Amino acid sequence: MRNANGSKPGLVRRVLAVLAMICAPLVVVAVTAPPAQADTLGYPNANAAACGSDWCVSGNPISSRGYYYKNCTDYVAWKLQSLGVPDAKTRGLHWGGAWADNASQNGLTWSTTPKAGTAAVKPGNPGHVAFVESVNADGTITVSEYNYDWGGTGRYWTGNPASRGFTKYVDFGVNMTPPSPSPSDGDGDGVADSSDILPAVPGTVANRGAPVGSSRISGDFNGDGNQDVAVFYDYTAGSLKIWLFAGNGDGSFAAPVVIWDSGPGNWWGSQIKPIVGDFNGDGLDDIATLYGYAGGTTKLWLFTGTASGINAPVLTWDSGPNNWWWERIKQMPGDFNGDGLDDIAVFYDYTGGRSAIWLFYGMATGFAAPQMKWDSGPNSWGWQAIDPVVGDFDNDGKSDIAAFYDYGGGTTKLWLFTGTVTGINAPALKWDSGSGNWRWDSSKPLAGDFNGDGNQDVAALYGYAGGTTKLWLFAGSGNGSLAAPQMKWDSGPNSWWWSQIMPLAGDFDNDGKSDIAAFYKYTGGLLKIWSFGGSATGFAAPQMKWDSGPGNWWGDQVILP
Repeated sequence: MRNANGSKPGLVRRVLAVLAMICAPLVVVAVTAPPAQADTLGYPNANAAACGSDWCVSGNPISSRGYYYKNCTDYVAWKLQSLGVPDAKTRGLHWGGAWADNASQNGLTWSTTPKAGTAAVKPGNPGHVAFVESVNADGTITVSEYNYDWGGTGRYWTGNPASRGFTKYVDFGVNMTPPSPSPSDGDGDGVADSSDILPAVPGTVANRGAPVGSSRISGDFNGDGNQDVAVFYDYTAGSLKIWLFAGNGDGSFAAPVVIWDSGPGNWWGSQIKPIVGDFNGDGLDDIATLYGYAGGTTKLWLFTGTASGINAPVLTWDSGPNNWWWERIKQMPGDFNGDGLDDIAVFYDYTGGRSAIWLFYGMATGFAAPQMKWDSGPNSWGWQAIDPVVGDFDNDGKSDIAAFYDYGGGTTKLWLFTGTVTGINAPALKWDSGSGNWRWDSSKPLAGDFNGDGNQDVAALYGYAGGTTKLWLFAGSGNGSLAAPQMKWDSGPNSWWWSQIMPLAGDFDNDGKSDIAAFYKYTGGLLKIWSFGGSATGFAAPQMKWDSGPGNWWGDQVILP
């Protein structure tokens, strides 16, 4: 038993299975929803592997935060740091039950009154520690926690704190209900209009956001002319399923059905990077997945679409060892050379401020070997600062890459890489937010023709403090330029928490305008789909299109292409 850095080490042992290829298509099985699963809570080391009496990453049981992986202490330290608490405040507080007793050494205080944003402590050795998400009107509290069962699992729990032995609450200065913006601050970015460089564009705010990855798109997987949504669902223990929400063509979706099941010990959700496109040119959208293996090996698997589901994955490319490190990939789909087949573009991180774009050209039989089409050179483009979306922004029949780049200090710039028959042109600057106006890590961008004028636009869901999200539109002109962003929707306070949104774009109602379908994560295993219909002047207010019901779909286990 570990007492120095964690609560109670898990006793459950997991055996890592060798990835196996699925050899035949699966029959489509209609079911209502996945069964309730333990929630990862966004904890980045939820897939740490059992090693001895601990869990390890690369053979090491102790995280960079100074606590044992998947213990209550490491989760709470990570959670607090994700909300802006310095590492020095969370480090060295020892086992869970000792956090209150050791708080003063880190300049912290504690009380016996629960408050949202504090660490709830069950004193003792090892005791327990959890993060207080909310204090409820009936006297109960809602906490997020890890290793409550000695099994290294996470969950949300609501109940009487005394029933769990929580008697002390350590205050780290986290404010879960920040004040509303000043009335004189029209765009809600915390900068007064009188001194705001771009008063109509959102800027630096104390928000709850996190960086996002690649473009998110939908697809027509069954060839009926309606846009569908397909998601991977992670059942842990190396088990994944693909669920299809078939589009009805009117903005609604049929109940989800399973169209592929990996079986246990075969596909790990933490190792996939999926992409949607018609890669073989048969008129049905497919799912390609870049899968990460140990030792710098990445493989490209292709699930081809069928009228009744999806075919089992076929291996189409193998990097070989020490060639492609999966964690350095940001993937994007598009027809970059204009040949009618979708391709895969990848931003690859060479470290040292050097990034390169590689293209896997689509073919009727799979993919051509990747070719490098652009190299930033050293100390030029930091991979971590790139957030790309794809669309044909210059209307030449070839997909382009619009990359939001983070310059720090609330400055974001939008660069455009236009596609050519033979590759990708060097980037051209298309928009500059100015200093202190647009936080890159508060924006979730999507590409589509949202106003139906025939030109590709960029929409961005932007997170503000206090549960406020706004939807901004960069209208495309068709010549490669984008208009300055205009706000098209405002959720209002305590309504839409940006970190809970997983958006994708598609014309779900077949009106010729792209829409946004947003998966929204609620607590307690509840997931809903909300649709923002595109219009000539912006977006319609969101309408709920699907409700999983409580305890059925855990948002942190959903992986969107």
